[in-house]
Amino acid sequence: LVVTLDFARGRIAIASPSQASARAGGCGRVVPTTDDNGILRLEAVIDGEALPLRYDSGAGLFEDPHVWINLSQGQWAQVRGERPETAPIATLGGSGTGGQVSLPVHAGGRLEIGPLAWDEPRLIVQPAQGYFARPEAVGFVGNALFWSQGMVTIDYPGHRLILPPAD
Repeated sequence: LVVTLDFARGRIAIASPSQASARAGGCGRVVPTTDDNGILRLEAVIDGEALPLRYDSGAGLFEDPHVWINLSQGQWAQVRGERPETAPIATLGGSGTGGQVSLPVHAGGRLEIGPLAWDEPRLIVQPAQGYFARPEAVGFVGNALFWSQGMVTIDYPGHRLILPPAD
């Protein structure tokens, strides 16, 4: 099915692929996706480095003018490049069944995903635990990435995200 999350109106709509394709044709901006074990995967560029990210529509943070991105240790090393390690600008904490976790947050320069771009993203570096202990682990973004767009349509069978026109 195709799911539209309308953040501006606080609504969710579900449609068949044929209904959604008819409505979506040429109406917005499109971000291609691939399937990563049932989770959407996007291609992003962070500070000039191409990285895959998963889109976790169930993940969310507090509302903030900045975009927050979760990165694996390897992805953070790729984005940081040869620059020396700097102190994080913030630290987030959390707890769950595995115990407590401390997450350093670093300031990024620019995030680009398809036709979308954000300046000064916040890069949350995940510890090498659980899923993030795997060498193939990739970071993720949540719904906060699309709040500023008003809505996002998740076209699972069409392998794409559709956002409203920029104007």
